[in-house]
Amino acid sequence: MSNKFLGVGFCPYKMDMTSLSNNEQPDWHLLTCNASLNLSLTFNSGQVFHFVETTSEEDRKNIFSEWTGVISRNCYTFQQRKDGNVYFYVHQSRDSSEGKASSSLTLLSIDEHISLLKSYFSLDDDYKEILKNWVNKIVIKTDYTDHMKRLILEELANSSYFCLKPYEKENLDNYNHKSIEYLKNTLLNNLDDFSGLRLLNADLCQTIFSFLCSQNNFIGRIKQNVRLLYSLGEMITKYKIYDFHTFPELKILADEKNYEIFKSLGYRDKYVIETAKTLSKIIANPEVAVQYLSGNQPTAGKRRRVIKESEADELSAHQKYIKSTKYEPNTLLLSFATINDILLVKLLTKSSYTELLEFYKRMPGISDKVADCILLYACNFKHVVPFDAHMIRVGKSLFSNETKKTNNLNKTELNKLRALFFDIFGEFAGLAQLFMFDRSVQKSKNTRKQPKNEQFNVK
Repeated sequence: MSNKFLGVGFCPYKMDMTSLSNNEQPDWHLLTCNASLNLSLTFNSGQVFHFVETTSEEDRKNIFSEWTGVISRNCYTFQQRKDGNVYFYVHQSRDSSEGKASSSLTLLSIDEHISLLKSYFSLDDDYKEILKNWVNKIVIKTDYTDHMKRLILEELANSSYFCLKPYEKENLDNYNHKSIEYLKNTLLNNLDDFSGLRLLNADLCQTIFSFLCSQNNFIGRIKQNVRLLYSLGEMITKYKIYDFHTFPELKILADEKNYEIFKSLGYRDKYVIETAKTLSKIIANPEVAVQYLSGNQPTAGKRRRVIKESEADELSAHQKYIKSTKYEPNTLLLSFATINDILLVKLLTKSSYTELLEFYKRMPGISDKVADCILLYACNFKHVVPFDAHMIRVGKSLFSNETKKTNNLNKTELNKLRALFFDIFGEFAGLAQLFMFDRSVQKSKNTRKQPKNEQFNVK
């Protein structure tokens, strides 16, 4: 990916923002150019829930959107300008009584902040090249019918990867007998019209507890619950009408004195406390971590049936990959992480996907889907496809000849869907899932509220 997309330069930009503490004027620094990152799409995609849109009506005269939130131990405000470029401001945390830098603040140079944020937003992953490889792989597949190839190519063309021009969308919808060559050319000719939806490398502990709060819940409520958890962390700064905190330490989440605070989480309150206790125990005693990774600890709730090798024969390529792929944390992000994340990641590094999947499922309240979300969004396993109702519907549509005509898929059938996604999208199947999931959610709402690139004045 060229530098024009990565925007690695430094570009100070002054704007009057009297809501900053002490009326200080922020220095804005360029992160990306030409809309390679769409803030609203990314922060509304269900990967993280603690970022707040801080755009005011007055702001919209000069910018497209503004988002503020905490990454590791730093609070950032991001602005998407009218040209699509993204700038960021690092909030300087101050102790309100003594004027000293908060202990939560990570003192970094601007270049270090840029490197950290590039890793967080996966800006070094060349999505254009990844999608090109997907398309070429689909077209040459000899074991797929032309009908199946068309279905997959159409799903990609309509996914949230692309920001197709209106007439191209119309042509795609009205072309009754789309040839594989037509679909291939449509995709490859529009690779530069990228919507800016990015797969994040989120902080581990906040991801675990955020998705604990997400089960059987709606987005607005999930965000409220996650912000409630953050409110127990160390205060970093106040921006506009919002307070921003670091994610709390496990000992705070495990403290039963906070039970009254957690009551608004509903039945999830006990999951938060018990999972925090379990993780604290694991961090304090590495031998306990070994027991959980090896499966010597009982699984919360019903014991999950182990898939027999004979059942997984047809998934051998997929099974081989997930058993051999080891957890390799992003060392740059880890170097700026909270102490909870550092200690937990140290214990889990080099574990396989299969080991970590079972490890997380042994935590109270963590299901297969939640465990997969943690592994995809916070553990760098980009092949993972978390299956909920949306993705099951997408999978059954794409692979209708390979799946049962029922909405209730058992474990074996879900594993088959995972293998089919992996067969096409390989180590970036989780990225394909992100684009398809976002489109499926918006399609189910029959409207799209998130902005697309055609609204940016990209030259």
